[in-house]
Amino acid sequence: GAVLGSVTDAVAVADVEGRVRILNPAAERLTGWSEEEAAGQPLEMVVPLAAERVEASADGSRTQREALQRIPMEAPVSLAMLRDAAVPLGRGAQLVTRAGRAVPVEGTAAPVRVRDGAIGTVLSFRDVGHRRWEEEQLRQSQKVETAARLAAGVAEEYTSLLTIIRTQAERILEQFADYPPARTSAEEIRSAALAAEQITRKLAGFGKRQPGRPEVISPNGVLRRMAKLLETVAGAGVNVVVRLGQHAGKINADEGQFEQLLMNLTMHAGRLSMEGGEVRIETGSSTAEMPGPVGGYLRIAISYL
Repeated sequence: GAVLGSVTDAVAVADVEGRVRILNPAAERLTGWSEEEAAGQPLEMVVPLAAERVEASADGSRTQREALQRIPMEAPVSLAMLRDAAVPLGRGAQLVTRAGRAVPVEGTAAPVRVRDGAIGTVLSFRDVGHRRWEEEQLRQSQKVETAARLAAGVAEEYTSLLTIIRTQAERILEQFADYPPARTSAEEIRSAALAAEQITRKLAGFGKRQPGRPEVISPNGVLRRMAKLLETVAGAGVNVVVRLGQHAGKINADEGQFEQLLMNLTMHAGRLSMEGGEVRIETGSSTAEMPGPVGGYLRIAISYL
């Protein structure tokens, strides 16, 4: 008992009939059962295991959402007794705690043997939810990094083409300065080229992580313009609700970086939301004490249901 009490992994020991005899402190914390309450109860009731439902997203990647109706796993303890060998928990195993919360776990079930044969089983398991979250964040970071490099390459190619277009438009303006129809068309071409160059600079900055260029922008105006894009970023089946506060005001920030921040936060909120859920984006002003100059601050709240 003292040895199991010092083990960091959760450990549950059952007799040949599958009834709990020992539950160490780590298992008590993870399952929500005390050893006294669990004693004599079926192990499958104290440590119920379920398979994680995995759904494919539109782009073919695997996304995980907690199943509303969890799928019971084949009991690893029974398999261990049947095979008379250690059996690992299945991939995507989840422990359903006494409070009904699903916790991703890894572990092993193995028979407890003496000279005359097996006298029971031991199930050891650990919470791997935080590690899986970190792995998912790493995968997302790698995707963003790949997209950034692609964006930078595309931006460089288009910058060269746009420079040619803008230069030729300026030459036409010089040659046909006294001919209004040609001058008007050339001005429109130059304006379009300049606007496109601003977009490619944002792409290049996203890819190369260049320092931002702060300017006075309206957060509400940016959100109005990005409303459709944020719905796409949140994912299929997730409703995006934008509530713009009247006193959000204006801020001094790089517009491209601000847009990227909104997309990242919306994407993560959409992934955490249940299917058919909702992501809420709200703006307003804040008077909370913050380091730096005294004054009002922008407040953006992004929540999910």
